[in-house]
Amino acid sequence: MTLTTSYTNPDLDGVACAVAMAELLREQGRDVRAAIFGQPSLEAKWFLKTFAIPTPPDGRPLLAAGAEVVLLDASNPLDLPFSVDVVVEIIDHRQAHRADAFPNAKDVQIELVGSCATLVTERMRAANVTPTRDSARLLSGAIASNTVNFKAPVTTDRDRAAFVWLAPIAVLPETFIRDMFTAKSDLSGDRLREALLGDYTMKEFGGHRIIWFQLEASGIAALYRTRRAEIEAIMREACTNERCEYAPCGGIDLVEEKTYVLVIDPNTEQLFERALGVTFHDGIATLDGLIGRKMMTPKVKTALEWLG
Repeated sequence: MTLTTSYTNPDLDGVACAVAMAELLREQGRDVRAAIFGQPSLEAKWFLKTFAIPTPPDGRPLLAAGAEVVLLDASNPLDLPFSVDVVVEIIDHRQAHRADAFPNAKDVQIELVGSCATLVTERMRAANVTPTRDSARLLSGAIASNTVNFKAPVTTDRDRAAFVWLAPIAVLPETFIRDMFTAKSDLSGDRLREALLGDYTMKEFGGHRIIWFQLEASGIAALYRTRRAEIEAIMREACTNERCEYAPCGGIDLVEEKTYVLVIDPNTEQLFERALGVTFHDGIATLDGLIGRKMMTPKVKTALEWLG
């Protein structure tokens, strides 16, 4: 049995890829199940509920039954709740990856596109497999989300082509991207904590450990101003629990098309000033454009390895 899955608490891209890749491999005659570990991100939950798509089941029973893993939209052992030894294949789109840490992954595809869903879509096209409407919708949503409606610098022509190919199969409402981003921007009440703790990733470079949070919403500057103490408390708690040296939070403003990096300690501030060439004012640096973790990570990795 094969299990298709992503990192713990997957975003829409991870969920979409797990579901669609399982569908593709089943068409090719394999015994495959899609599953997740933890809870889907707020955006993924919204998408699944809005389009009445079943949430993939918990992967732990399948893993306990001896399933091997095809890992999607992930390539970092720190983001996984299981041993690297069970991973036999990796599909990811990160420049700063750790595919070399998976000794049994004989098939590795790392390509720099905006969304891992693009890579899965291309595989389906190459295999002449038409996705179900649910899978097409998930893949379309993931591509639109990861590329921030094709405005993020990570966007490629391959992402656009994949989205266009999926469109007549997915048959999504014209307003779905706007609705999805509106839902993502609702960080009221406990949703802020859920968003922060549901979308952080762990990195380790040059012996240094970093916990990296990310928010995508409208009104990030106002959010940092009005709820900063709450955000910092959540970041400090998670940083302590994960035993990290550095803890940034990148806030991507979907309306202003700016990115606000919030740090909670002088060491992280100095690291990001060195890595990104930015200046912090009261613990916040502003970058023009929609700059996510995937774009910042290679520069931060170089700076951390230089520190030794």
